[in-house]
Amino acid sequence: MTRLFLSAILFLNTLFAFAQEKNDYLRQINSSELSRAQSIITDFAHTFYTETDGTLWQQDIQVNEKRGLIIYKLRPAKDSLQENWAITQQIPLLRIDTIYQDYKDTSVTLGSNHSFVQVFSDNKTFSQSSLNFHARLQWVRNMSGQLWEGIRFYQQQKIRNLTARETVREAVLQHLIKQQYPTSLIQILLADHTLYVGKCNICNGTKDAFNDYVYAIKYTNNHQSELSIGLRSDNHDTKMRALETLVRNAVDEFYNKNNFSKDEVQKSKAIISAERKKSMGIAGGKKCASCDGACNKDGL
Repeated sequence: MTRLFLSAILFLNTLFAFAQEKNDYLRQINSSELSRAQSIITDFAHTFYTETDGTLWQQDIQVNEKRGLIIYKLRPAKDSLQENWAITQQIPLLRIDTIYQDYKDTSVTLGSNHSFVQVFSDNKTFSQSSLNFHARLQWVRNMSGQLWEGIRFYQQQKIRNLTARETVREAVLQHLIKQQYPTSLIQILLADHTLYVGKCNICNGTKDAFNDYVYAIKYTNNHQSELSIGLRSDNHDTKMRALETLVRNAVDEFYNKNNFSKDEVQKSKAIISAERKKSMGIAGGKKCASCDGACNKDGL
């Protein structure tokens, strides 16, 4: 009996140590939307992996819901006792469009249609369209599919609970990508401070989208739509009307694309309208194209 008891204790200690080893490189989060994806990464991502050239690397993956990012860190295993990481990559959870896996090199790739992945390496910062980590793919069935289900569920929940600024940011960015506006035009609009009201969060949402677009997307096409011509106009009123129309179209498309119910649209519009009212107080009667567009108000 004593020998059996000691064997049981030894087994439980071994099991606990194994579980601890799998969890010590990834901080846990409490979000129900991300818990499935989080647990899969926790259970099956390697702490160390070997490249084809024989180099041993250490990786760390964190799902940071507060910042809306998946953060991936990488360094040579020989530096594992140091504080610094050689490479850090960040991909916004809302920008993940594809996830796929490769059994040959045990990699899982999180992809975005555009260069929304920020990379920090050797005091340099640049962008790319994907990041990948290494995992025990043979231990789990269709890891990429299960991750996609968890992250996609989070995305759908998140976009239904955005602030006014966040809603306008997502809507305008999605619209710009769909219409493929030339990056140079968006750069000009971003730099024209006369188009915005200071401290207006709806204007800030539009500027956030313009900034994201300029950072991640490089379109050089000659966009000649009526709206593009208005946005290029030297006449300030014409440009303001065009910006208002752009934001209005973007918000309407955002609700339709993401299958918002009637109640969800009303809830979102109420949040934006409340923010517009606050911004109008700040503006002191000044025209706010982003506010009027987001709330579908009459223009000039």
